[in-house]
Amino acid sequence: MAATWGIDTLDYDIESNRATVAHFTVRDEGGSIVGGMYSTVDITKQAKSHAYDRLSESQVIAWVKEAVGAAAISAYEAKAGAARQLKATPIKGRGKPWS
Repeated sequence: MAATWGIDTLDYDIESNRATVAHFTVRDEGGSIVGGMYSTVDITKQAKSHAYDRLSESQVIAWVKEAVGAAAISAYEAKAGAARQLKATPIKGRGKPWS
């Protein structure tokens, strides 16, 4: 499955009206099973000449990918896929064998 990137929220500087940190998720969906991961990255450099209140999610996702780099993009997407696969075919359980 293709991974879906999203922005959870942004930290920003009120005085300069510039984004500083992106909180992002990467999700991998297969039917009703979803795996994902969450992280943050500094986007101060990418956002330096863009007003916070004029940003779009697609623009910030592009900045996040630029900030983390190609190797991390692959690693995050693989981690989300592995989380989905683990939910689909679990290797550990939790509970008690009696009622």
